[in-house]
Amino acid sequence: MQYNEMQQNENGVVEKVEKGRITVKFSRKKQCTKCGGCLMRPKDMFARLVVKNDIGAEVGDIVRSEMNKYFPLVSSLIVWGVPILMLMVGIITGYFQGHNDTGMALFGLVGLAIGVIMIIIFDRVIASGNKFRARIVEIVRRANQVTEKDLNENLKTEECDMQEIYKP
Repeated sequence: MQYNEMQQNENGVVEKVEKGRITVKFSRKKQCTKCGGCLMRPKDMFARLVVKNDIGAEVGDIVRSEMNKYFPLVSSLIVWGVPILMLMVGIITGYFQGHNDTGMALFGLVGLAIGVIMIIIFDRVIASGNKFRARIVEIVRRANQVTEKDLNENLKTEECDMQEIYKP
């Protein structure tokens, strides 16, 4: 599989510029509306992402981001799977140590805590690398050149009011 096939591109609007980083507001996709995995309410039809501002984007610019298309799947499996796996390992360990239900539950909680610590460490490792990190690859349109047509072409979703997304 080629590198380009592994990338997912999204357009968004720069909402804030601060200390070499930008906050980009993206319209959420249709498949996101009922998931709830990101703990956002379904009616919140946009998501925000904070990334390095390597290309000099300014508030109101429409920018294109690039991210490994497998990142949402991999991150979901890790964030949910590792703690649950460690919980089960703790419970099984408690069982084989000969503990009663309370002891097994305590071992399970310790396993869960270890799983959460593993996620925190993994998150820091991911943050230090570039393989899974989203990045801004181009400025599609500068803020002073954005038109209604640009909003409809670059940020269109079926469920979303473009004026709600584009409030720089």
